Amino acid sequence: MYVINTSFMVDPTCHDKWYELLTQRLIPMMADEGFSKYLLTRVLHDDPSGHHTYSLQVDLEDIPAYQHFMENIIGEYAEIAPQLFGEAAMYFTTLLKKIEL
Repeated sequence: MYVINTSFMVDPTCHDKWYELLTQRLIPMMADEGFSKYLLTRVLHDDPSGHHTYSLQVDLEDIPAYQHFMENIIGEYAEIAPQLFGEAAMYFTTLLKKIEL
């Protein structure tokens, strides 16, 4: 099992529009593509810039699912977000492997 973690740092000036994109388009697209096990969290910190930071974690079965997610879900986001927000909404994605204890 794998977890894909995408961290987002969003400027307050575009937060509401960005959050709408995430919750009304990206997450429904994930569900439509079969990615139904996910967790969205907000990072709690004192950022003097006022930026909002979020983490979206999605459970994946295998590497082909990771590739599909990156091409279709994050790929779609990567096309849309820069046009809408420029550098006011930054992100990066990390692939994690679950370790059974």
